[in-house]
Amino acid sequence: RKQAADLRKSAESCETARKKMEKQGWDWNVIEDEQHRMRELVKTFDDCASWKLAPGEAEQALAQAHSAGVQQAAAATLRAAGLRHICGADITVSQKDPTFGVGVLVVVDVGSLDVIHEEITLLSREDLARSYVPGFLAVREAPVVCTLVRNLAKARPDLCIENSAPQLLMCDGNGILHPRRCGLACHVGVALDVACVGVAKRLYDVEGLPETSALRQPATLPEDHARWIALGALGAEPLGAAVLPPKPAINPVYVSTGHRVSLATSILAVLATMRHRVPEPTRRADLRGRALVRQHELALSQLPTPTFLTTAAAASSRQPLS
Repeated sequence: RKQAADLRKSAESCETARKKMEKQGWDWNVIEDEQHRMRELVKTFDDCASWKLAPGEAEQALAQAHSAGVQQAAAATLRAAGLRHICGADITVSQKDPTFGVGVLVVVDVGSLDVIHEEITLLSREDLARSYVPGFLAVREAPVVCTLVRNLAKARPDLCIENSAPQLLMCDGNGILHPRRCGLACHVGVALDVACVGVAKRLYDVEGLPETSALRQPATLPEDHARWIALGALGAEPLGAAVLPPKPAINPVYVSTGHRVSLATSILAVLATMRHRVPEPTRRADLRGRALVRQHELALSQLPTPTFLTTAAAASSRQPLS
């Protein structure tokens, strides 16, 4: 019954998404075929030349993930492997002015977690015309993130030493922990051939994931429990992990492979950059984007109201109610 319910829920979700996409003039079949094609190209193992963990090293480091000082220990492991910088990308659109949005990419030092560079791009009309459809975030955001990474390669080639791309990129979205096993991090990773990790704040209803309170509310687990919980069907390879943040934050983030990096290494990278609930690369990109949007909204609020609008409003207020 559970499997039948999952299939029914998945079919209903797909049908809803299809209708939304068709309303925006998108070709559902083309996009779905592209997701399937990209999924076949995703590498779910470590495949980086500029930094490399020994076989089993990430898993061994994660075995200590419940102990104190996990962030520093995880960062030291990654630095010893040659990883110096992690990029984070995020996109923010103004709620008050839907014609304004920004994409931000920050580069964070793995040791200090300081931001050492940022790239910013304004969203085009074409970007903003693509409204969000659940399960298809990549349609809207992947082109913007790819532009940011290419801009970084031009501005700071010294920070793009992995196949002319960053050593590791974190996306504010899913990797293979996705209904079609191909989220934003997979799209960006395959398109740029860059090592990519998906870090999502919400857990998708993915077929095969057990619906237990321990997975959805891991904050209820014992104090000495490991700080990550594998997510996947019993006996199968996990699709991702719920990674618990340091206190006082209590809600997890949901981590999964995007491309050219294993799940164990993805979890390790998140733990190494986690001061709050959201890891620093995507958190700092989000904060910068929000600040730019607020700045834009403040500037809009200080613009003088056109005279003809003021006159019309005054005339309207004098009209008796009918």
